[in-house]
Amino acid sequence: MRKACFLSSLALLVLSTPALATWREASTEKFIVYSDGSEKDLVEFTERVDKFDQVLRVITGFKGEPSPVKVRIYLVDKEQTVRELYPWHIPNIAGFYHASISGGIGVAERTRAFRAGQLDGETVLCHEYVHHFMAQYFPYVYPHWYQEGVAELFANTEFLKNGHIRVGVSAKYRMWDLFNSAWIGTGRLMQDTGESSGPNLEAFYAQSWATRTLVLRESGARSAASAVPADAQPRGGSRYGTAEGLRLNR
Repeated sequence: MRKACFLSSLALLVLSTPALATWREASTEKFIVYSDGSEKDLVEFTERVDKFDQVLRVITGFKGEPSPVKVRIYLVDKEQTVRELYPWHIPNIAGFYHASISGGIGVAERTRAFRAGQLDGETVLCHEYVHHFMAQYFPYVYPHWYQEGVAELFANTEFLKNGHIRVGVSAKYRMWDLFNSAWIGTGRLMQDTGESSGPNLEAFYAQSWATRTLVLRESGARSAASAVPADAQPRGGSRYGTAEGLRLNR
C-alpha cells in the first residue's frame, strides 16, 4: 500500500506541475533521470551520477554486469516537494531513496549546496546509492556503523572541472555533530543495530563516518571499501570470509 501511495504521489507530482514547467528525461545504462529544471543541469547531473557508479565499481573491483532494472531519479525544485513526496513528511529533508521489486527510486532537491557544511539532495542521493550498490552487488550483512560510514565516505565524492575525481572528501555537514553532540562511545557505536540511535542519530552518522575514515587511513588500504569488518557476513548467515567473498582490493 505504501509503495502504491508513493508511486501515485510521483504521478501526481508530474501531472500537477504548472503548464510552463517541462519535465525532461535523461538516461544511461544504469539510470533514468527526470527533472523539471534546465536541460543543461539535467545532463550534467546524469553524467555525474553515472560516473559515481563507475567510482564505486573501480574502488570495489566489481566487474559484473549492471542490473537490467535502472534506478529512477526525480529532481525537484524545492525541499517542500521532497517533503510532500516522502511518506513520513518530515521537515528538513533534501532527498530520499525508495527500494522496491520494480527498482530503486530516488527523489532529491536539485539545488546544490551553496555553503560549506550544508547537506544537499545530490549528496543524499549518493549516500543512498552506496547502500543500493552494496545491497545489489555485495549482499552481505554489515554492522550498522559500517554501512553508514561507507555511505558517508563516498557521498562527498567531488567531480572536478579538470575531469579528476576526488573521493573521501570530509563530510563538513557532520562536523558540528562530531564536535558538539554527546559522544556515543565506541562500544555502543559498534553494537548499534539501527534502532538504538534515537536522539543521537546525527552523532551516530558523524562518528560512523569518522570511524570509517580513520580505519581506512590507518589500514593504508588502496580501496575505501577494502577493510571489511570481521563481523560482516553474507546474507543467510554463512561463515564464508567477507574480504575474500567480496573480492575487494587489499
